[in-house]
Amino acid sequence: MVDRRSEVEELLAKDDGRVGEVWRYLRDGLSMEQIREIRGTATPPTNEITMIKVIRDGFVPNGPTVADLGAALVRRWLKSKPLSSALTTDLEAQLRDLVAAGSKA
Repeated sequence: MVDRRSEVEELLAKDDGRVGEVWRYLRDGLSMEQIREIRGTATPPTNEITMIKVIRDGFVPNGPTVADLGAALVRRWLKSKPLSSALTTDLEAQLRDLVAAGSKA
């Protein structure tokens, strides 16, 4: 049985969105400054790092706006990724918590 973290990291390695991109940079040992420079942005990828924690670690942010972003990411993954039944169950439960913490609760 594969644990959540391993399964999510395998999916992030193949993800072509910003969250997957930043995860690969972090996995490869790049600093926040290096990632910022590569991406050509003025700020480090803090939102993407928070979303990595949401999807990989089950983190539920306290702020309603960030919780809404996390809920959107979890919904996308539930609809578009090949997930194990265990990860699907975890994400569905997390989605309820994210919605409750979000601005539309």
